[in-house]
Amino acid sequence: MNRAKKSKWLILLVVLLVLLVFSVWYMRPITIYDLEQDFHPRAIAVSVTRVGTEPEVEQYSLFVQEGEAGFDEMLRQIAHLRFSRYPTNVLLQFFPGVQKSGPSVTAIKGYDYHIDLAIQGTDEGEWPVRLQYDMGRWHSCDLERGSFLPIRSVGQSGKEIGDALAESIPRLSAPSK
Repeated sequence: MNRAKKSKWLILLVVLLVLLVFSVWYMRPITIYDLEQDFHPRAIAVSVTRVGTEPEVEQYSLFVQEGEAGFDEMLRQIAHLRFSRYPTNVLLQFFPGVQKSGPSVTAIKGYDYHIDLAIQGTDEGEWPVRLQYDMGRWHSCDLERGSFLPIRSVGQSGKEIGDALAESIPRLSAPSK
């Protein structure tokens, strides 16, 4: 091989190695604290809708601020969540038109939940961490671009985590006696 051909292959190999290292780093398990730099939660808002084959739809919501009953327990539950981002999310961030849009239909066996979770940080009025759970799938909000990017749960299945979180909301939102 001549020198020019060797240097092209070397450059290609280095680029592929950099992409591989970036992908492994990007896909590492993250928590809510990794989604936003210097993040200190001040308030949590959760909305849960239980949908299923029955005609009834149940809805619960919870809003707790730092220092209120239920805040520490809810934060502990959320902070325990571990997610991994897909390397293709980088492309979705820069080319949002590539992302599938429009309604999707998923068959429900029994029931499932839709959860909208927002966490307010240090800055008043800003909710930098926003997660959604819908039919076993988790998404993280890219606030700069206003789109939701798919993430996957680490450790437990996304459905187990979503169900456990959804089922704790009615108990935490009930007034204490």
